[in-house]
Amino acid sequence: MIDNIGNFINRALNLAKRYGVSTTPTEYDDGDRESIRVIKHIAQDVGSLIERNEIDKGLRRIVAFASYFNQYFQSKEPWAKVKSQSKDDKASAHNCIYISVNAVASLAVLLEPYIPFSAERIWEQLNMQGSIHEQRWDDASRLMVREGHSVGDVKPLFKKITREEVEAQKSRLGKHIA
Repeated sequence: MIDNIGNFINRALNLAKRYGVSTTPTEYDDGDRESIRVIKHIAQDVGSLIERNEIDKGLRRIVAFASYFNQYFQSKEPWAKVKSQSKDDKASAHNCIYISVNAVASLAVLLEPYIPFSAERIWEQLNMQGSIHEQRWDDASRLMVREGHSVGDVKPLFKKITREEVEAQKSRLGKHIA
């Protein structure tokens, strides 16, 4: 989960910070339109699982959403196209960044019930108004980030924990459990 979600969020927000958030909807390709469709359905998809008390399936659906956008981002290569002299490549890069940053905003809303403090950090890095805890669930299916939006300071969300650190923590905890 850390690699999938954290990697996508970090990459998308860093590019948005560096190149800005802009879009040319008239130049969306099929991949862009499909990605927007995925965003527009995610709140209902995850919400229905949570309502049926299938919390674990809801989280798996969120991870699949992040994985989808990781693949979308990777396939579009916005980091390369944004530097191109081609107007079409630049438009493609900016559309990808715009859609990806909106997917990050959706992830913040979706993750709030699971990891509220990390969701708040995502929201702050997005530089969105208010608190993530005040957002409506249906906001996860809206394109909340507008063209021209300035992303805040981007920092890695999660720290990888080595096997040695896990074993050391287990050892410390084992001494306190009778």
